[in-house]
Amino acid sequence: MNKFANLNKENILYITVAVGMVFLIFYWSHLFLQGKIETMKQDISTIENKIVEVEQLAKMAKNNRNRTSELTTGLLSFVQDIGRITNIEEKIISVQPKPTNNYTEAVTFKVENMNLNELINLIQNIDDYSNIVVTSITIEKRFDNPNLANLSVEMGKK
Repeated sequence: MNKFANLNKENILYITVAVGMVFLIFYWSHLFLQGKIETMKQDISTIENKIVEVEQLAKMAKNNRNRTSELTTGLLSFVQDIGRITNIEEKIISVQPKPTNNYTEAVTFKVENMNLNELINLIQNIDDYSNIVVTSITIEKRFDNPNLANLSVEMGKK
C-alpha cells in the first residue's frame, strides 16, 4: 500500500491512461480482425457455393452431350444442312459419296478457309448424332493465312 500512497495523482492518471490506451488498442485490433475473419468466412462460403454450382453445371453439360439424336436423312443432305447451320455453306468445295461395306452410306467432304470457331462448331454438330462415325479427319493449316485451315472429313452412317 505504501507504494500506491507514495504515487501522486498525476502518476496515477498517467498509468490509468496508458492501461486504457493498451486496452483500446487490443479491443480495436480484435474488432478489426474479427471483421476480417467474418469477411473471409463469407468469401469461403461464396466460393464453396460456386464450386457446387460449377459441378452441377458440368454434370448437366456432360449429360446433355450424350449423343441421343440419330440422323434420319441422307449424309449428302446432312452435309449441306450442317453447312447452312454453321454458315460455311459457301466454303464447302466438294461433297462426294463414298462406297462402303461397313456403313449404310458414307461421304467425303472438303471445306476451305475455316477459322477455329467454324471448325469447332462443325465438329460439334457432327458429334451430336450417335449413328454418324467419322472415319477420317484431316486439318491442314493454310500458308496464305495461318489463321485459317482446310478440312477434309470422311464419315459413315450406321
